[in-house]
Amino acid sequence: MKHYLLARLLVSNVAPMAISSGGREHNFDTQLARDANGLPYLPATSVTGVWRSLVLRELGKAQCDAIFGSSELRSSLTVSHGVVVDKQHQPVRACQSQQQLEQDDYLASLLLARPHHRERVAINDRGVAKHNAKFDQLLLPAGVRFVLTVKYEFDSAHLAQNEAKRYFAQVLSVWQQRQFALGGSTRNGLGQMALLGLDVKHVPLQKTPEHDPRTALRAFYQPDCNLAAQTKPFSEVQDWLPDGKLPAATRALCEMTVKGLDYWRFGAGVSRLKSPAEGSAARSPDILCYSEPRVTWDESGPQLKGQHVVLCGSAIKGILAHRVAFHYCRLNKLYAEARAQDSHEDWQKRVAGVDELFGHLDEQEHDNSFAGCLMVDDCEVVYQAKDIQVRSHTSLDRFTGGVRKGALYTEELLYQPTLTIRVWLANEARFKQLDTTTKQALKATLNDLEQGLLPLGAGSGRGTSLLQPGAQSREDSQMLKEIAL
Repeated sequence: MKHYLLARLLVSNVAPMAISSGGREHNFDTQLARDANGLPYLPATSVTGVWRSLVLRELGKAQCDAIFGSSELRSSLTVSHGVVVDKQHQPVRACQSQQQLEQDDYLASLLLARPHHRERVAINDRGVAKHNAKFDQLLLPAGVRFVLTVKYEFDSAHLAQNEAKRYFAQVLSVWQQRQFALGGSTRNGLGQMALLGLDVKHVPLQKTPEHDPRTALRAFYQPDCNLAAQTKPFSEVQDWLPDGKLPAATRALCEMTVKGLDYWRFGAGVSRLKSPAEGSAARSPDILCYSEPRVTWDESGPQLKGQHVVLCGSAIKGILAHRVAFHYCRLNKLYAEARAQDSHEDWQKRVAGVDELFGHLDEQEHDNSFAGCLMVDDCEVVYQAKDIQVRSHTSLDRFTGGVRKGALYTEELLYQPTLTIRVWLANEARFKQLDTTTKQALKATLNDLEQGLLPLGAGSGRGTSLLQPGAQSREDSQMLKEIAL
């Protein structure tokens, strides 16, 4: 007899997400994927692709093919698109009118063509922008909640119910891994997903006087209650797992807490962190600290609020790559004096150790390109309102010693904010295969960052990016502890 194991998943992106449609938005390089309502959604192909790759790594090819299928075997798992939920925690129905959607302030903000974006640039060996390496990336703000349904089909004549439930629970447990991230730039901290809750139901397909499978399926796929109240934590299916134990949480390769040495700033924002009435100046500062909006949920529903100061994972990863290249060349005794005759193009090429850690892009032979094995989270900057200060700058005329005309400007700074930096492994097997010198270069770079020897932020020439060790000690995984410098 055939059975269905049904699961309704309530998920959220805990970091901004970039699932692109393949098109281009006006004045931007990418375009967010949207459903028939014009709302962002999670394509089932994207979800299944990431899900399958992680299950393959965790459970092996045989069990992965038995669940997700192969060229010789149909899939036992059916995954729906991830649909946005509204203020009542109900999935937004398809083909709603634009007027109906715009009546909801939360949904109206998601209907915007450009809800949020980041400006990104690549830096060359001279510390300036690379040619043709400046681009804008459209993003979905963090905190948006989606609901998707999963159906696992099995035949009790070939697979026992307890065994099928164990397989299903193991597959669902992959959602709790840090490596489960959707969209682009996942190595740079984007697309990280969180499983907020799930609703699981077992439906035998044999009709009896006490059980009608059609009624059970209709009740599951067309709920009439609050999904947040109906979903339960993952521990509800704990008994289905081997020995009744939840899988161990993924541990970061390195986690450290650092603090600004003095005044600190990152990026260039568009909104002031402190209102003019509370600030030290009536007009807005000319240079603002970078902040971005985020969806927060409370009893009144979702609210899209800005002014969440973050240090983007791409910025952390970029400066780590440059310092790793320095230590790799130092350990291999590859000094600049020996490359005095090299061309500018030769200097632009990264060393092999950096490519293995951070990935490689081959524009001529795309088959030679590969992703890196490190993932760096966005770092939320923790500060208090009294730590927001505005500093004035000016430029002096070198002949008269007076102030140059039009050279007075103000800058918004944070005083000694706290940052927690997390570096993860996207591919543990590949990291273990790296040569010892590459691992030593990475560990030396993390040591520099912890000890305040690696500026991280904006205005390094003015001292507004210097760090110092925080109150909490640094925690390394066992793989990093085994590397001797």
